Amino acid sequence: MIISSSKSLIHSGVMLPYSSSWLVFANLLKWNRFYDIRQLREYFLLSSQWREPSVHWEYSKNFPMTELETAMSLEVGALKSSFIDWWFPDMEHSHRAQIRHCPQCIKAGYHSVIFYFERVTHCPWHGHALELCEKCTRLLNVDFTSQQAMYRFGGQCDHLSVVLGLTRPQNLDAGFFYEVDQWVTDFADWIRGSINLIGRSAHEVLVNTLKSEMMDVSIAYGYLVRNLGSPGFANDAFNNSVVLTLPCPKLRSNSENGVSRNLGLPAIMGGLSEHERHEMRACVKSLRRYIFKRYIRYHRKCLMRLRRIEHDQWYMLRADVACPCVMAYLLVVAKNWGVTPFDFIHTRKRLRLNSVSDARGKEASRIHGEFEAELVTKLGDFYRLWDMLRNSHLVDAECVLCLDRNFRRVWGFTPESYQTGSIWGVSTDCDRHLFMEDPDSLISKGKGNCRMRLSLPLTIEADTARKRFHIKKDNISCALFNSGMKRGGTHDIEI
Repeated sequence: MIISSSKSLIHSGVMLPYSSSWLVFANLLKWNRFYDIRQLREYFLLSSQWREPSVHWEYSKNFPMTELETAMSLEVGALKSSFIDWWFPDMEHSHRAQIRHCPQCIKAGYHSVIFYFERVTHCPWHGHALELCEKCTRLLNVDFTSQQAMYRFGGQCDHLSVVLGLTRPQNLDAGFFYEVDQWVTDFADWIRGSINLIGRSAHEVLVNTLKSEMMDVSIAYGYLVRNLGSPGFANDAFNNSVVLTLPCPKLRSNSENGVSRNLGLPAIMGGLSEHERHEMRACVKSLRRYIFKRYIRYHRKCLMRLRRIEHDQWYMLRADVACPCVMAYLLVVAKNWGVTPFDFIHTRKRLRLNSVSDARGKEASRIHGEFEAELVTKLGDFYRLWDMLRNSHLVDAECVLCLDRNFRRVWGFTPESYQTGSIWGVSTDCDRHLFMEDPDSLISKGKGNCRMRLSLPLTIEADTARKRFHIKKDNISCALFNSGMKRGGTHDIEI
């Protein structure tokens, strides 16, 4: 054992390569007089009248690292790789890590920082699946009244029994930690490459994946593997993914409370001069023409077919027959002009792009932002809505309603795409990324699917629709029905 000078901590004198901060703090609690991590943290800080309800022990920014390393007689920087923010320097703590163990490593009392990364599902050195342990996750979050209480808690878990010294640990092979050091060195280079590619989004893709069935993170992970090669561990990866960078909005507000909001193209334009509006209208029209020439021209027959149906039939569409590419185009573009898709393809009048901003002119006039960022985000809305509509059969509902929610982003079930930023919300200080299947392959597959769709009826029978659902059309752009769905009910897609 080693006892350092000044502020002293008893410790073993051995720092296992790339140990996790969880293991470091668990050992310090075991060897010293502390019985929860808040006591350890306060030992190096000025006393406060209240104790923080939660300490993010995964991030070094919450601890006086130099003093901690000195107290352990370690070199400055010896502990840095044990914390997530060494791997992702610009990332603030955003979640609590789940403690997962390799069954072989933990028998020797070892837990690696690599096991914090949620995309790492198996031990890179033993090949075992990592096992989540609720007891170990709670160890540093519980307010114990004494060390005896901490040991009683640890005695209920086989993993903690080893870590806290209640059970004798097994020995690892002599070359194990050399293998760990070599592997993690290469992995750290791969992580730096992922940060160079997608910035802060790399943290979400690799460490703090959104826990949702709404999106598939393998799309994003596949993009990294495609560009950087395998990181050295087995995991599912989508092989044909591309990325659209959604630039940081950088909106700034002149309002009294200083709050910035992402209000969309019409609201942004509401506070601009007529000359600026004219230029921006031209940009939005160019975006519409780009989507049309890039995608919709391959689906002209589908577009003409929608143009021929009556207004009421837009609320009786068959989800498996309505062309998802054309529907996504009409819904997103019509929203910019403040009309329904039916009105957009039938009106002969000149539509005003900023018509929906009139009702919010006072609020919009206080907002200034980067128009280019919002324009690219609108393109992302098209891609995500295209994904939602072509997978609407996976929604557990008979009727899918497309709702116009004023200035909110398109959001819903996107199983073949992944957009970062969903955890932190609309970020104002970093780019977000939309990962998706290569649109070129979607075009190729879509041509054949649409040839089959054209031979099928586009709508369900009117009596069936009225009998099943009474649809209020105030803010509903259209309704799509999943034929053969056993479960009733509706699912909303917000435009």
